[in-house]
Amino acid sequence: MTHRFIKSEDGAITVDWVVLTFGVTITGLAMMGTIGPSLGRMAVSVVDALEATVGSIYEGSTIVAYRSNYDFAGDTSAWTGASSTYVDGFGEVLGPIAGSGGLESVTTSFDIGAEAESATLTFDLLAFDSLDGEDAVLYIDGVEVGRMTSDQGYLTWTPGDVEGISLSATTLSEGEHLGGMQNDTSQNWWRDAASRITITVDDPGATLDFGFGSTANQDVSDESWAIDNFIIESTVAASTEPLG
Repeated sequence: MTHRFIKSEDGAITVDWVVLTFGVTITGLAMMGTIGPSLGRMAVSVVDALEATVGSIYEGSTIVAYRSNYDFAGDTSAWTGASSTYVDGFGEVLGPIAGSGGLESVTTSFDIGAEAESATLTFDLLAFDSLDGEDAVLYIDGVEVGRMTSDQGYLTWTPGDVEGISLSATTLSEGEHLGGMQNDTSQNWWRDAASRITITVDDPGATLDFGFGSTANQDVSDESWAIDNFIIESTVAASTEPLG
């Protein structure tokens, strides 16, 4: 169905196919038993269309055009370089991710649509065990955009300075024995941390690539990183000009 907004003479926005639906209802009242189900579906379509396009009458509003989320409890085939693993204290996560000299070792790609004006990625970044000054390195479209450093479970955030990309990090927990690959509370150096990262990309293009690397320099059973609760959304500006 084509959704078409028109202006009435007094400037109010109306929907011509809503009026059409009303006319069909009156004309076919005696045939309700036959066409009732179809009208029901049409009514649902009208409601859905109004809900989906209501933002178009508010200047400056946006519509979510694409959304994808991963809790890593299921299929991770869209990701390369890492898979879902149960980690003590954290549950199913993408990881543990070993050191790669800081180069991209874990990647994924999202087809967010050429019309996207902005894309936002949000995820939990987990630091495990004996990391002592090593980094998690974040990439967008192959370009480094930020680093998180963990030193015995205490975090330092270093956002990059890339045009059109803004980043933020919120510490959720640090310097604690949360679990990880070495859940040994008797050793002070096996401490964990968790933070929430948000990356916003302006004018991202039809496809957005996310990548991850690490400078961890010991075995993955000793120090590593992981990702959880990953969400990406792209938005487009709602139209403010009614048709007709």
